[in-house]
Amino acid sequence: MSDAIRPIKRIPEVYQEQVESGMDLMGSDSLLGKGLGALQYVSAPITAPFEALREEPIKDALISFGVDPDTARNASMIIGMGLDVALPATWAKMGLDFPKEIGTILGGLYNPGKFSGNAPNYLKGFYGGDQAQKAAVGTGALKTVANTIKQYISPQASTNFNVAGLTTGAQKIVADAMGEMNRLEKLYKSSGGKLSDADMAQYSELGKVVSGQIGYNLLIGRQGRANIPIIEKWKDAVYHKIENFTPDQFKSIREKGTEIGKQASDKTMKEAYDIITGTWKSRFTKSPLDEKTLMAVKKNRGPKSTGVHDLDAITSEQGKLLDAVLTANDGNFSSVSALESALKSAAKTADGKKYNVIKTTDDGVWIQVSGYRGSGFVEGGTNAIIKVSPNRKYTIFTSDEHDMMGIVPPGYDRLVTVLPPWGVDKFAKVRKEGVRLPKSKVAEAKAYLKSVKKEPKPKGEKSTIPQFRESLPAKLTKAQRKVAEEMASYKAPMGVKEYARFGARRAAPLAGAGGLLYYNED
Repeated sequence: MSDAIRPIKRIPEVYQEQVESGMDLMGSDSLLGKGLGALQYVSAPITAPFEALREEPIKDALISFGVDPDTARNASMIIGMGLDVALPATWAKMGLDFPKEIGTILGGLYNPGKFSGNAPNYLKGFYGGDQAQKAAVGTGALKTVANTIKQYISPQASTNFNVAGLTTGAQKIVADAMGEMNRLEKLYKSSGGKLSDADMAQYSELGKVVSGQIGYNLLIGRQGRANIPIIEKWKDAVYHKIENFTPDQFKSIREKGTEIGKQASDKTMKEAYDIITGTWKSRFTKSPLDEKTLMAVKKNRGPKSTGVHDLDAITSEQGKLLDAVLTANDGNFSSVSALESALKSAAKTADGKKYNVIKTTDDGVWIQVSGYRGSGFVEGGTNAIIKVSPNRKYTIFTSDEHDMMGIVPPGYDRLVTVLPPWGVDKFAKVRKEGVRLPKSKVAEAKAYLKSVKKEPKPKGEKSTIPQFRESLPAKLTKAQRKVAEEMASYKAPMGVKEYARFGARRAAPLAGAGGLLYYNED
């Protein structure tokens, strides 16, 4: 009885906390802070009961199961959001007793992709450590809520979503990035091909932002079973297919691999499937991927701005380290155990451990590279598993579980992006000709392995001085640019029918909200 009453007793306390927090924000120097403070202050009568009766019990339950308090607090907010949206709609469909006005409000909001589609894909600082990640998620969540509210109250934005599945947030992100890209392109032409390092880096990042956001909306839409026809063309340009993540479907991606990748044995494909399944685990339940998970098979040689992650793995610090290990051996390894020993020895550098040896089989050694960043933002930090054979050939499998700010929204399908196997044989020529590498190459590789253990990688700074550039980096293809421009500028036709639809769908929720506010005033 005490446990049941405690959340009710907490309502006045939570209300006071929210009012004080809102007043503090209103007293800040930031215009955004003042606006958010005012919103929190006036909404406290509604949000305080929700937090006390729903989020706090969920948070306490998670903590009792061993979840740390910060993670439990974030999880309770997301789970609470899911309860707000999914359960009332489900109850209403089942004909269960539920206040009609609340059901109308929440049922109207529950449209796959309406909330999650407004989330920004790229969160600056997300991979910068625990505190930076929390700040990035907080900023992302704030933008998501603000964009969702704008979409809910704007007839044009609401119709854009109803007709084309486009969200306010995604359109703004793509439009802003495309505008900046156009500005830099004009600057590049007017200056005779001169841009600074900083401008080049910004242009490259903007291309990734556009590609990442469109790719995110496509995939999160699939996870929420939303229909977004205007960006379906993106799927054909970037992905081979989207199917269920089953052993047979995964094995079939071998057909799309590189020439050496196509030679991966059934045994290697099975090993890769099992490792990927266990790599991506649910944040809260810790359950691995299963056959109900969706699998988006990305094209190996797609446009660079969408992310060429196999190439990223080869050209990364870890890829260079792997090359040095194989080159320094000056020939095939005598055994799997000799290969395993060499890989383990090289993994530890002055900058930390670069990869993990995760599995040794009778025909090779598997290493795993986690969280490396490269040419694309849609998957964020990408995971690569690499099977290295004693003959110095290796095969790369890259994957990433797709989510919204680190969380799969309640009721959405899980989805993993994968690439077909990319096989690499950098010693094919010397093997074919029956010769060895030049001694200088072997010596250089051995020296590199010694140096990375002693000397941390220097951190360079980008120059702001314009220099001549042969071309701009990470250009969008014509097909990509066409989708991006259509998405950024799209406006659904607005007529009497569309305004009437908007008015009819908003009248009941607004009346319900008024009833709730009136009830709180009493």
